[in-house]
Amino acid sequence: MTRVTRKQVQWFKVFSERHSRLHYLVLIFETKHDLRGYAALHGEIDTSRALGVTQTYVVYRERNACKRTLPVCGEILLCKGYLTPGIVAHEVTHAALGWAARRRVQVDRPLNVGTVSENEERFCYVVGHMTAQICMKLTALGLLNTRDDIAG
Repeated sequence: MTRVTRKQVQWFKVFSERHSRLHYLVLIFETKHDLRGYAALHGEIDTSRALGVTQTYVVYRERNACKRTLPVCGEILLCKGYLTPGIVAHEVTHAALGWAARRRVQVDRPLNVGTVSENEERFCYVVGHMTAQICMKLTALGLLNTRDDIAG
């Protein structure tokens, strides 16, 4: 797991499903420069224009020759000044794809196929559940920007 820097304003957990232990850590940075610097240390993608980044990983704990997977799925990195519902939903969708891979939930289907699969519906609920948690927390902290939706 990555170390948390002091340049973060807040951090909290969001859970993938109501009764699940699987979660992402949400880290809110003071500036996009701080976010990009942190993301560059721990990822292999170009973060030079990022306003949010999602990093998915698996953490194991080994004790007494027994390897156990911890419930953290990764980090959602956000920064002040760019905390809009659109950016939150975008990053949560990346996180939900990481959750789906971890849970081995297949979410792809051909376009124009009539019925929605149970897996697709579950995936959409995860996106909604995590987006709602983040937006509610940001609202409680007075940080959610609902006036603009900065796309990048």
